[in-house]
Amino acid sequence: MGRIAFYIQLIFISLVASYDSYLAVKLRDTLYSEELNPLGRMLIRIDNGDVALFMGVKMLGTVSVLGILLFLYYYKESWPGASMVRNWVMTVTIFVTLVQAIVLCFLCY
Repeated sequence: MGRIAFYIQLIFISLVASYDSYLAVKLRDTLYSEELNPLGRMLIRIDNGDVALFMGVKMLGTVSVLGILLFLYYYKESWPGASMVRNWVMTVTIFVTLVQAIVLCFLCY
């Protein structure tokens, strides 16, 4: 898979995460009762029913994953095992993209 496909996947992951965050903020009054993620519910409860902590942790996680994928994708070509790292990164990126596609379907229906 080429560089353009890799970038398209990163953009897709970012857009789904952004849409998910938008919905969480828009539906913040009912999010606690509708949130299926136990960690998300715990973060909302810790923040006295506010979604700010939850959104911050979600964004930190998304940015961290995207940053790590980008860093590893551009792993030094001259280093031993660089092609193996890139293949692994592409596999992980495809998996994350598929998970985000499932999240998007869940959010839309």
